[in-house]
Amino acid sequence: MSQGHTLTWQDVLPAAEEIYRVWVGGGDLAWAEGAWGHVVRAGLAEYQTPLERCRACFRFLSMATIYFDFCTVACDECHDDLEIWYGADELEMDPLNVGQLVGPEELPGDDETEALFDAYDTLTHKAREEVLAALLKGYGGPIEFLKALWRSTERPHEDGDEMSAEVIEWELPDDWPVRIYADAYTMQTVGWMDNGFPRYRP
Repeated sequence: MSQGHTLTWQDVLPAAEEIYRVWVGGGDLAWAEGAWGHVVRAGLAEYQTPLERCRACFRFLSMATIYFDFCTVACDECHDDLEIWYGADELEMDPLNVGQLVGPEELPGDDETEALFDAYDTLTHKAREEVLAALLKGYGGPIEFLKALWRSTERPHEDGDEMSAEVIEWELPDDWPVRIYADAYTMQTVGWMDNGFPRYRP
């Protein structure tokens, strides 16, 4: 039996630096490092073969789609998945392995790049449930997970910002110690959490 390996943060860092460029302060990249640690501890970054390594890479990419969904829902920071797909180049996945994971029926069309990106979308979606479960367990539940996401942004806004008119403490079952804004995006984000953090694109 071949020796087991782990897709570590150092392994995915070049891709992470290409993908997590939402906030100037780098809070998104710092979040990704901590979040990937939870995925690793859940055993989802282990591999023995190139195919299994490719599957672990898609778990990393799936984590990025969750973060981009959050940025869209909570902060109106819309980022196209193409930013993730281009960053995936740094993971050096073999297209043959990608094809094996997705299956020939999922790779229609003559445009190789479009077919590859469609495969990326399919495989990150398939990985989402297990990755999200690892993150929720690692952070201690949905509220703690959402708080970690919020801390990665550049909120709170400075006084005078149009979104800082009303600041409240949310009264949620597990208390919410961070101060957030009672605006439409906050309401939308709590709804996203209540619905299980589904894929979100406007």
